[in-house]
Amino acid sequence: MQESEMNSPQEILLQTETVMVRKMTLAPNEIGPMHFHTRMAEHIVCLTGEILVSIQDAAPHRLLPGQSVVIQPTVCHRVKNERDSVSEYLLTQSGGDYDRHDV
Repeated sequence: MQESEMNSPQEILLQTETVMVRKMTLAPNEIGPMHFHTRMAEHIVCLTGEILVSIQDAAPHRLLPGQSVVIQPTVCHRVKNERDSVSEYLLTQSGGDYDRHDV
């Protein structure tokens, strides 16, 4: 599996100055970059397939449809699809201006 820049499709459902809600798609075996946000929290909800969320200093969260995890600002994290089929998740980012810092 290779880390990607998250070039898979995404759909912005809502965007304001402090909130962004997107439907994200992970291609088969896609791995997002390890990163963190300084001003915003993320809420990830698995919609289809299976999403593995790796979080700094914690055991990975394996999310099935309907399951979710919240990631606080400054915590390093990444998403991964270990399946041979597409997985989708709802991503809500809130609490401040968008910023992303790759690790």
